[in-house]
Amino acid sequence: FLTAPAGDARLFVVEQPGRIRIVENGVVLPTPFLDLTDRVSAGGERGLLGLAFHPAYATNGLLYVNYTDRRG
Repeated sequence: FLTAPAGDARLFVVEQPGRIRIVENGVVLPTPFLDLTDRVSAGGERGLLGLAFHPAYATNGLLYVNYTDRRG
């Protein structure tokens, strides 16, 4: 899954195993933006499945993730 907050040139790539990576100026940054691999059960249709930024993300930093936890 790929998304970006409004007004931000960076791309946020959601990886099913539980990481969110940032692509900035065509380069994947080495440190994940968020790493939930210890909480995510991945495989098939499970895993980190989505990311949504709050409309005021630029000022409040809030975001929402959709994932399958270890209990399924």
